[in-house]
Amino acid sequence: MEAATMMDLQAIIIRGRWPEIKGELQKVWDTLTDNELEETCGNIEDVQELINQKYGDTMEICGRKVLEIFQRFDVPTQQGGNLWLQMKF
Repeated sequence: MEAATMMDLQAIIIRGRWPEIKGELQKVWDTLTDNELEETCGNIEDVQELINQKYGDTMEICGRKVLEIFQRFDVPTQQGGNLWLQMKF
């Protein structure tokens, strides 16, 4: 799948499932606020950085957990865990 097509597909899936995904992230990291997560616009790297800053989890650990959550919602991911989910609201 071409990168642009995968990004489009990811954005479509995330738009519809973002409230659920945010809820799952907040179950694991309970002090994440809706506003903080909204500021990430669904960008996986920004979500990981936010968690790293707030909790001190390494990027590898939080990245693995975040990726697992996004995959539960059938978000297509690229090999190596580089998941770029930029959404436009």
